[in-house]
Amino acid sequence: MFGPDQSVPEPGQTLVPGTCIGPYVVEKLLGQGGMGEVYLAEQLEPVQRRVALKLLPAGPADSRRAALFTIESQMLANMQHPGIAQVYDAGSTDDGRPFFVMEYVDGEPLTDFCKRRDLALNDRLELFIRVCQGVHHAHQKGFVHRDLKPANILVGEVDGVARPRIIDFGVATATRWALGSESVAPRAGTPEYMSPEQAGVVDLDIDLRSDVFSLGAVLFELLLEGRPLDSEWYRSRVAPRTERLIKRPSEYLEGLDDQARRRLARSNGLSESAFRRLLRRDLDWIVLRAMQADRDHRYESAALLAEDVRRFLLRKPVKAAPASVRYRAGRYISRHRVSVSAASLVVLALIGGLAAAIAGFLQASEQRDRAERALALAEAVNSFLVEDLLGSADIEVAAEGGELTVREVLEQARMTAGERFTDRPDVEAGVRFMLATSLRGLGRHAIAEEEFRRAWELRQDEFGPDHRDTLQAAHRLASVIHHQGRLDEAEALYEKVHSSQVAQWGELDPDAIASLNSLAVRDWQAGEVERGIQRGKRARELATEELGSGHHETLVAINNLARLYRAAGREDEAERLALEAVEGRTELYGPDSLLTLESRNDLAGLYRGMGRDEEAAAQYEEVLDAYRRVAGAQHSGTVIATNNLARTYAGMGRQREAVPLYRQAIEEGEKVFSSDNWILALISANLGHSLALLGEREEAEHYLRAGLETLSEQFDESDPRVVRARDWLEDLVADEGPTSED
Repeated sequence: MFGPDQSVPEPGQTLVPGTCIGPYVVEKLLGQGGMGEVYLAEQLEPVQRRVALKLLPAGPADSRRAALFTIESQMLANMQHPGIAQVYDAGSTDDGRPFFVMEYVDGEPLTDFCKRRDLALNDRLELFIRVCQGVHHAHQKGFVHRDLKPANILVGEVDGVARPRIIDFGVATATRWALGSESVAPRAGTPEYMSPEQAGVVDLDIDLRSDVFSLGAVLFELLLEGRPLDSEWYRSRVAPRTERLIKRPSEYLEGLDDQARRRLARSNGLSESAFRRLLRRDLDWIVLRAMQADRDHRYESAALLAEDVRRFLLRKPVKAAPASVRYRAGRYISRHRVSVSAASLVVLALIGGLAAAIAGFLQASEQRDRAERALALAEAVNSFLVEDLLGSADIEVAAEGGELTVREVLEQARMTAGERFTDRPDVEAGVRFMLATSLRGLGRHAIAEEEFRRAWELRQDEFGPDHRDTLQAAHRLASVIHHQGRLDEAEALYEKVHSSQVAQWGELDPDAIASLNSLAVRDWQAGEVERGIQRGKRARELATEELGSGHHETLVAINNLARLYRAAGREDEAERLALEAVEGRTELYGPDSLLTLESRNDLAGLYRGMGRDEEAAAQYEEVLDAYRRVAGAQHSGTVIATNNLARTYAGMGRQREAVPLYRQAIEEGEKVFSSDNWILALISANLGHSLALLGEREEAEHYLRAGLETLSEQFDESDPRVVRARDWLEDLVADEGPTSED
């Protein structure tokens, strides 16, 4: 792997600038520690970019261990989230040193970023929520970080917007395969942020709640610029079941001198009294809940921690709070101060507070049950992955020179899961749900449908038809049916799920809002515009009220409404909403996230429909380049963006540029979609029309007939897509169509 006359450095030595490891050229050392060195490097091929290269200590040579390391590294590379630095590549040098190649994040540690800019408290908490969302995403993929701290959460600015990115996610997990030691990864980490079980104070395995503890320590430091723990705590081996390991944030603040308190308050954009008041109770409770010594008393997931911080920002009762009618009523009045009259305060406090307390108890109970199942599922999946899949004989074959891809591992998992969990249908359902999610991400929608359907059936038998987890599986099943173009079938299932969600939890339930959003986008694709607009407007109203204007589901509703208004010919309203969706998603996820690219793709389509072809082409070119860079050629978004750019060129009379793009879209689309997918049929018809304009009559007729046949099977004869393809074919056959424009 090293260049001529270059060798791997001995432990303690570092690589000199110019050293080559495969296509990576070292520029400088960024940092080093017990787990190896991190270098800034330049990747030369297949793309040129700056990367962070982490060179790990040498481990014992073993073909099975190398295969395990490679597969787990591939799975890390498949994890994509705007809050997590991407893993690009992994391998081993000729001398046996494993390495990771990761996205280089040009930023500064979270706490330093906030301190230097005197970031207001709410802005700090918004950044922290995004960090929690990234952690939760990785937990769902089966990875625990084990070393969450401000130095591993880097924040940079893109177009003036702060973007937190978690680095080194999952590296400790995969490293244990490379180093050949089960004991290395669990003890990796930084003592000041370690949970008791990770520090060895408690003899327990590490699970996702260890990361929740570390997030609590990060939140404490974000609020107070001080650490809640120090290494002395671990050396003294404090009793692990003590309820209070740390001071409350408000107590810590009171222990500082007057000048330090005033400086902290100013740094958070508040007066000292206001800062003290905000810390007391809600933020105290949140931090203490996250950092409980007994992990059974912590937040069960990073998502629930983020949800409680969001509730604080929305002035809603936090889940970490003790059950108190007075507290919950006070939060209600705080949010609705204008509408609550003095004469009604007592009644609202009693009735509203009691109702909220009961609802909160029921919801908390449900969340605990789901969290316990999630933990059991995570353990079962990890065991399944390591013992049944990665430990199988097929791995030995791969280690001898064969190539075992993530897709092949997932296919093998499908065959094995039913036999492995015959006595645990709940776990089998969870495994199949996770497999289906990964298969969908790889573009294997038909196979993903089989797995989601099986997960739905298992959950119906285990939990009943109206359980939240059952409905979640049904919604995902509807989404892959929807993606394959079976719109009526998808609508029926979406409506069934939505009706059950509303009946049990009300319209404001986030899952119910998500189902309503799915119905709106289905209406858009089916050409049922007016009904779609009504659904989209309602989804936006509910999401804004319950989740806030910058929430994911709110932005989904805004994006859907932009599409629907465009279809209705209301172009000015569509453009305003499309720009709002692009701006909101860029701020929430970053400029290169798939959701942001989806909104930019829609904006370009709007420009094309308005006759602003040059703007549309420029936007599509940027979007397609980003899709190829971020998602690769074999992704549904890349295929659709390729078709859209080709269609824009065709509309501008640039047929010779459009045709190769259409061909490329079909070639890659056949690897992503099923053969009868309407998107492929649409691209085929588009290609046929451009070939007809170039005078290639025979080939044009072939593609037009193939496209029209599938589109006619999928849609009504009056559907614009069917009408357009039929008109093109009739013009060609009647020899009335235009000839080459070139």
